[in-house]
Amino acid sequence: MFPGAFAMIRILALLLILTSTAGVFAQPVPVIDVKTYTTAGLAALRDKQYEEAVKQFGLAVANQEELKGAEDIGLVPLLHYLASAQVNLQQYAGAEQALLRALAIAEKPNGPDDYSVVNTLNRCISLYVTQKQYPRAEELQRRVVAITEKAKGADDFALVSPLNVLISYLNYQRKYAEVETTYQRMLGIIEKTNGPEDPYLAAMTAQRANYFITLKLYDDAEADIRRAVEITEKAKGPDDVSLVGYLNRFIVVYNQQKQYEKSLPVSRRMIAILEKANGAEDPSLVAYLHQNSDLYLYLKMYDEALPPLLRALAIGEKAGGPDDFSLVATLAKMVGVYNNQREYPKSEEVLKRQIAIIENAKGPEDAGLATPLTQLELNYVYQKREEGREALLLRAVEIIQKTKSAFDPSLVTPLLFLNDHVYIPQKQYDRAETVLWRALAVSERAKGPNDASLVGVLNKLLALYNAQGRKVDAAQVEDRMKAIKGE
Repeated sequence: MFPGAFAMIRILALLLILTSTAGVFAQPVPVIDVKTYTTAGLAALRDKQYEEAVKQFGLAVANQEELKGAEDIGLVPLLHYLASAQVNLQQYAGAEQALLRALAIAEKPNGPDDYSVVNTLNRCISLYVTQKQYPRAEELQRRVVAITEKAKGADDFALVSPLNVLISYLNYQRKYAEVETTYQRMLGIIEKTNGPEDPYLAAMTAQRANYFITLKLYDDAEADIRRAVEITEKAKGPDDVSLVGYLNRFIVVYNQQKQYEKSLPVSRRMIAILEKANGAEDPSLVAYLHQNSDLYLYLKMYDEALPPLLRALAIGEKAGGPDDFSLVATLAKMVGVYNNQREYPKSEEVLKRQIAIIENAKGPEDAGLATPLTQLELNYVYQKREEGREALLLRAVEIIQKTKSAFDPSLVTPLLFLNDHVYIPQKQYDRAETVLWRALAVSERAKGPNDASLVGVLNKLLALYNAQGRKVDAAQVEDRMKAIKGE
């Protein structure tokens, strides 16, 4: 049968139907072609009607096959569309079949090493990454690199992007030696093409620093960060905003080694750069002021930790008003500083403001209220104020149960506080026992029946039973503690 015969037969059959029903149709019905199916498929894809998209693209493929044959190059984009719709339906086997067929078709005109197949290879790679099939993704990505190298040359800048993608797949598989050699090649190409003072070279060098940080190779990371900073300073000046991201990596390196005294001057420099670029009241400063305050806290320099937070609070109030929800993070940090200074009345004031802002913005049962309510109860303990403790903790427990679950791990702290701060001091032993068993059940659900963290709760139960003279119960708890400890 001659090419296109099936399509011709369909058209003749449709014309016969139209002729026999001339009285019914006022106008001729158009014959549906590949373009129509494709347009309908793209519309369905856009509207997230993926099953309809699969149907329409399938029809488009079938029509294209009838018109042009099963190996026509025009099938490639249609198979791409079909695979995309199937991926959205998590029909990965079908998507893989469509893409491998598209790849075979794309390879036929000019061979498997032609640059024209890269688009289809990238789609195959994306499919394998979605399924976390990193070895297959790596294999095809190496092929993309080889094709690009053959088409453009071994040192062409076009290799940078595929090499960078290859690094990510090697990293997923922890092939660290190959990661490093690939980084060296990529950075070498950038430097050869753009020169040793190129800002893009700085960005990719800083990216490698992140890799070294992950492996805790801090000296290598610091060297890369320093080079990125030096390149940027030379290219853009010592106060360019792009330096902030690189400088922040220094802080990550130093903080992970607990070298907070090294982080402090870097933090100050970052703040100064942002002030110069955006002004002293720019909201972007808030996060860096928080970071600066944290560094002082780590160094136990509590008096110095407060001013950055007061400044962050002022910036936030000016930008969003005194009740803006963004203030909650700053207020929470202020609580930490005041507690370390033992300024409990000031801490109480800040906690109450924090709670009021959350209630106003999110409602009285928001999950974010549980922590400040629990902290406020602890504040009352520090101030030796008994009134209101139980109500705060019970409210925190109720909120967690309602917004999370009856076994959420965050329940443990308010439950133990109820035991330690309320029921034991008041000798309400029945209630104390209830909350302790509840805390134990939550901990068991979260960590298992033999986790070492259970010993703390069991120890409180042991103390409770001993205080009541319940020797049998105490012995059972003690035996369980020994079993967990392996004694």
